[in-house]
Amino acid sequence: MLLVGYSVRALAESVVKYSFRDVVAVDFFGDWDLRHIVDNVEVVESREHLSTILERYAKHDVIYSSVLENDVVLLNLLGDRVIGNGAEVVEIVRPGEKWWNIAGRLRIRIPNVLTGMLPCCSGRWLKKPYKSGGGRSISFWSGEKLPAGFYLQEFIDGESFSFLFVSNGKDLMLLGVTLQLVGVDFLGAHRFAWSGNVYPANLEPDIVDEVKEWIARLTCEVGLCGVFGVDVIVKDSIPYVIEINPRYTGSMELIETALGINIFGLHMGACRGNLPLNIPEPLAYFGKGIVYAEVELCGFRSEEMWNRGFRDIPVGESVIHKGSPVCSVFSSGGSIGEVIDGLIEQKRWLYEKGVRTCV
Repeated sequence: MLLVGYSVRALAESVVKYSFRDVVAVDFFGDWDLRHIVDNVEVVESREHLSTILERYAKHDVIYSSVLENDVVLLNLLGDRVIGNGAEVVEIVRPGEKWWNIAGRLRIRIPNVLTGMLPCCSGRWLKKPYKSGGGRSISFWSGEKLPAGFYLQEFIDGESFSFLFVSNGKDLMLLGVTLQLVGVDFLGAHRFAWSGNVYPANLEPDIVDEVKEWIARLTCEVGLCGVFGVDVIVKDSIPYVIEINPRYTGSMELIETALGINIFGLHMGACRGNLPLNIPEPLAYFGKGIVYAEVELCGFRSEEMWNRGFRDIPVGESVIHKGSPVCSVFSSGGSIGEVIDGLIEQKRWLYEKGVRTCV
């Protein structure tokens, strides 16, 4: 089994917990803890290198996290090796005319979008890449000509959530809803950077039901299968679908921890047509934060970080440049506020005891 993505550590942990051992992890970091979890790690240096790796393991099935949903050419080459959503589905649900058209036909509320020749328009707009991920390369539009590969999306100033689903291609179940942390200062993130999640989110049932109905219609239409995520912004109790992530997402490990279920097992079962009978309720709040470097960092105490519950841990003498993601921190508590406090405390420990500033 090939696990492929920008960072596959969380997915790899789920696979290993399922007692599935024949695993090759293919990601862009090769973090200390990924090598601690999986024996065979391939670190991607470029798209061409990724293509070479996929060819080298031509007999392996593939499960992907972030990255491959932005490369339909590679997904087409992988064909039925993909366990989950292949190129045909991905082409429909990722940003572009096909997605915007089907969203309109299925009455799924999305922000307004503009492409090509731009008329004078009111309001605030985001300049977004079609091939997006983690909030990278998103900025406010200031009226300039759009570069190739970008479009404009109406800015909705609301709260961000991630809806996590599992589907067998026809029916689906909601695994949970997480509050998205986006561009949060206390983790050092820039304005639109994905900064983590808190589960469960305190979201009104009517809003949850409306989004579930939308995604149920979409699933019936295009055949979404396995686990996948849907990013939603809610303003004045009105939800808008921002993006469909047709694969394993970074927030799913919170569901796994909170509910004691195995996401990899759910994904494999759903792709064979089987859905769980029920999803348990969480007994506490759980959070994951992505720490971004506020200064250049090096000299990581990797094993101490591992023992303290950090993940996506750099190798000891790695150099992490200012603005880049450093690692993931976790906490739990009786409220969202307690979880946030726990994430702040973990970040404080990291800077005081887990790493040094490069000289």
